[in-house]
Amino acid sequence: MQHLLLLEKQAHHSTLVNHHNNTALFIAADNNDAKMCALLFDHGARHNQPNFEGWCPVHRACALGHNDFLCALIKRRDKADHWCDVNRKTSKGLTPLMLAVVSSQSLVIDTLLWVAEANKKLVDEGSNMTALDFAKQEGNALIIDQFKIGTRVRSGG
Repeated sequence: MQHLLLLEKQAHHSTLVNHHNNTALFIAADNNDAKMCALLFDHGARHNQPNFEGWCPVHRACALGHNDFLCALIKRRDKADHWCDVNRKTSKGLTPLMLAVVSSQSLVIDTLLWVAEANKKLVDEGSNMTALDFAKQEGNALIIDQFKIGTRVRSGG
């Protein structure tokens, strides 16, 4: 934990912590570490700094289903006074919502749609598909229902 704080602080908030240009905040997203997220913000981390593939911590958290981390990201501004951009696209044109859909992350989808108010009408330029289109392509009825009714649908009893 200390090494992440040191890296973030020494490089004026844009540390290249590995060969993919992932910051300490991105690594905290990998680990679903919401407490580290808050600590890194206190030390100047920024929400929307992309790695070489155009992924920000929000993309990683959504793709992995790390809802605790996502909630920590969206609830506060960073020291540069920016909110987390839940509609930001990767270099391949994918939004956090699209990534959550293709990886079947139901709770994250709820948070993005109904708490963060992500734009569900954005399209991926490569396929011209929305997040809902991706859900339909995957044939995931539970996630399709989330877009319709606004609540996470649980399977089973």
